[in-house]
Amino acid sequence: MTISLDSIEFQTELPDMPRSMIVAETKAPCLEDRKPAMDLLVERLDLGKCQVVDLPHGMAYASSRGEVEFFQASGGIWSRDARAEQGHDNELRDWPKLVEQRDDRDEGFALPEDLSVRLLERARELVEAMGLVDKSMDSGRVVLDQVVELSEKGEILRSGAGTATAVFGFSLEGRSVLGAGAKSTLAFEPLDGEPRMSGGLHVWRSLHEKRDLQMPDLEEALSIGLLEDPELTRAVKHGGQIVVTRLNLGYMALPAMMQQRYLYPVFDVQGRVSMPDDKLGYFQFARYHHAAAEASYKKAGLFAPYLATMN
Repeated sequence: MTISLDSIEFQTELPDMPRSMIVAETKAPCLEDRKPAMDLLVERLDLGKCQVVDLPHGMAYASSRGEVEFFQASGGIWSRDARAEQGHDNELRDWPKLVEQRDDRDEGFALPEDLSVRLLERARELVEAMGLVDKSMDSGRVVLDQVVELSEKGEILRSGAGTATAVFGFSLEGRSVLGAGAKSTLAFEPLDGEPRMSGGLHVWRSLHEKRDLQMPDLEEALSIGLLEDPELTRAVKHGGQIVVTRLNLGYMALPAMMQQRYLYPVFDVQGRVSMPDDKLGYFQFARYHHAAAEASYKKAGLFAPYLATMN
């Protein structure tokens, strides 16, 4: 069974499908390239004397204070200050002067604007000092974890904020690069009213040769993944109604532990499915689907396991 496009309610603007998109060849930076950044992280996190540890996915500098890890498949770096996690009996953080914010979708807390700006500037300076800034990187934003503590009965005892994270994304040819393999983040915890870096993650494979890939029209592109989605197909078979609330066209970057030679086009899809049985209610979904068929990659001379599609 294939889902009909007419059976989906789109509560978002549909993307314009270009006749062609870029497939970019990538290269994972080696340990020698990343060592200066790792050394600087050891210094800034004050990890002290570290041991070199061999890991299945690469290596790490580690001490009782934390670690800095290198991922060979992608050249990615992950770091953590173990001391920042100590002394917290839950996920709430004592940020000063939190600003309560409300909008049409939700309500929560945000850092004061001046503190948020300083945190982002500090993060950018560190990323530059580590030599990790790339022309594909965006200007960044600060994400503040929202935390609610509940009683056994589900009553809200208190609410507040958790870790503050400076997040820098990446783009290619004006479109967002999606997935876990395209991000640079630095996490901060409050210490005497000021942000203290507690770790981060940087994954971005350098880009090299770019090739044109012929793209299908929107309906054909959606039939490659979304309209063949097994979970959604089962839901529709049992009377479920699909609502898509986000449908963006971008590029996929695989996680740090995976080999990837090509960035390739995908749809970023979010939505919900309402079921006819009140007991089943509804469920939300979020996933990435291929936007080009496997035959198109073969025609362009591109071969990789992650380029295989259902059709």
